[in-house]
Amino acid sequence: FWAASRVIDELLSRETVVLEDVLDQDDVLDTCKVNHEPLVAYLTSDSTMKQLLDYATTEPPTHLKEHIRFRYANLACEVLSSDHPPVTDALCSQYALRRIFDMLAPEVPLNPIVGSYFLKMLTVLYARKPAEVVEFIQEQPAILDRFLFHMGTPAVSDAFLMLLLLDFPIGTVICFQAWLRDQYAVMARIVDDLERAVGAAQAGLCAVLQELVLAARRSDAGAESPARDLLESLLSAPIASRITAWACSQPAAGLPLLQRLLECPAEYQDDPLEGLLELQRENRHLLDAIEARARDINVILVTPPGGALTTASGPLSVPLGATRIKAVTLIRVLVQ
Repeated sequence: FWAASRVIDELLSRETVVLEDVLDQDDVLDTCKVNHEPLVAYLTSDSTMKQLLDYATTEPPTHLKEHIRFRYANLACEVLSSDHPPVTDALCSQYALRRIFDMLAPEVPLNPIVGSYFLKMLTVLYARKPAEVVEFIQEQPAILDRFLFHMGTPAVSDAFLMLLLLDFPIGTVICFQAWLRDQYAVMARIVDDLERAVGAAQAGLCAVLQELVLAARRSDAGAESPARDLLESLLSAPIASRITAWACSQPAAGLPLLQRLLECPAEYQDDPLEGLLELQRENRHLLDAIEARARDINVILVTPPGGALTTASGPLSVPLGATRIKAVTLIRVLVQ
């Protein structure tokens, strides 16, 4: 440690020191975490923070060789997400937050590696500075629209889910959850995007909703939690009707979501009868919507999407495929 500290001290004493030389030191992260004051002061200075953010928030040029292309970007992200209080304080500045959320500005798919940097930095900020982050988002709600646009990137959908489930004893966060539900109408906007999404974006939105349902049902029935508040919004009559209609039009992705909403979780099974009654109460609008779409579910069973399946022995006009299995599984859950 002392040898590494001396090397870094020598580097920082030079008038021509550059960030890349500091990041090239093997022990720079450990030295930072033990609160080496000269190094922490250098890394959290305005000019150095700008360079670190440039690396961590911008995709490197493609002409660089692959083994060095993301080297400094990765090291910069490790420093910024090191969870060292002075670094986290600097990462929570208005300038830094703007740079982080500007990663979602381009209307092109986000590079998965760059997306992982986005998630790592936000994970630290959610844990250490949730009030500051949600206040910044409330002032610029278009950030949430950008999240929804990039739901095809797993790191972005994970960061969005973490944001929905923020649950800290801080008044600002509680107000943020109410603002998300009522003013931003986040559940309605998710369904808006779900109705037109395809491919990875559709999968990302479905994954967020399924994880939200699991988180809500894991919390105590009747207890207040961000997940339960959002689940109640998702199961309101207008949104439940739209979700069911979409699920019948996109059964491969939609039927498993309906199944997740209807399944009785283990947390409800301590008192099976009471648990079932609570689940029926929560799902009353969804059950009405499914009943109204019963004919559509029957059509999926009789004439599944995709047409005939060509096999070595000839065409199979009604294939026993994945979509029909999902429909049968949904019916089993309804019967139970």
